[in-house]
Amino acid sequence: MNRTVLLPLAVVVVTVACRDRPAPTEPSRRPTMSLAGADASASSTVCRAYSNELKRSTAELAQNPADRGLQQKVDAYNRIIADACN
Repeated sequence: MNRTVLLPLAVVVVTVACRDRPAPTEPSRRPTMSLAGADASASSTVCRAYSNELKRSTAELAQNPADRGLQQKVDAYNRIIADACN
């Protein structure tokens, strides 16, 4: 008796488990924000923080243009912002 109940139950479980799943929907393709064209308050927190550090470092570099380490820091911030925020 148990086998006659378990076999149809197993067939139903396998049938339900093997149904085709609906195809995943594609994520929306919204345009990305650019710090150059957007207000800094509308951008992400990380982009805003890097932008503030870039401004501070650029101001320091203007006072001491011979500082090679500071120039590398400014270049790094420019690359990070271009990669992550644009």
